[in-house]
Amino acid sequence: MTRRLPICCAGLILLSTFAFHPVSQAAELVARLDPPQTKISFTLGSTLHTVEGSFELVSGELRLDPQSRALAGEVVVNAVSAETGNDKRDHKMHAHVLESERFPEITLTAERFEGEFTASGKSTVTLFGKLSVHGDSHAVELPVEVEVDGERLSIHLEMTIPYVEWGMKDPSVLVFRAAKEVDVQIDAKGTLSAAPEDPHED
Repeated sequence: MTRRLPICCAGLILLSTFAFHPVSQAAELVARLDPPQTKISFTLGSTLHTVEGSFELVSGELRLDPQSRALAGEVVVNAVSAETGNDKRDHKMHAHVLESERFPEITLTAERFEGEFTASGKSTVTLFGKLSVHGDSHAVELPVEVEVDGERLSIHLEMTIPYVEWGMKDPSVLVFRAAKEVDVQIDAKGTLSAAPEDPHED
């Protein structure tokens, strides 16, 4: 004889399913990055030594659909915050390379992704989008490592920016010869949650 659960018990089980798995049940997800917990570092090789520095994150919010692989949103970096620990070098970097007074933000705009994304555990995907820096926008294709634990989100990505090719000034002078590309690494923390429903949808 098949036992039927009382309606109240069945309701509690259904409620608990959605309460404890809000991310995995959602068609669309929202990833929000936490600026204080996000580290953006860069390295620039040279004939004398390797220059190391950092940027600060302004904001980051991405909306993604794991099924269609649609991706939208922006990650905004404060170009004015760039520093290497050397005041003279930093002044030159801001005045002649980044020209951060004219171009105070660096923006990564997401368009889509490829790869299998899972809302629990580790995933590696490829992000396609545009990187806007120094007044110009450039297509990028970036491998991204993602780890999700409940609603906690960790993201790691690395990119190489050919800043001279992209129109920024080469800081090389005399015996100091700088590389024409700069390596950037982002280690971000944030949250992943179900996207809010559109109130205009039927």
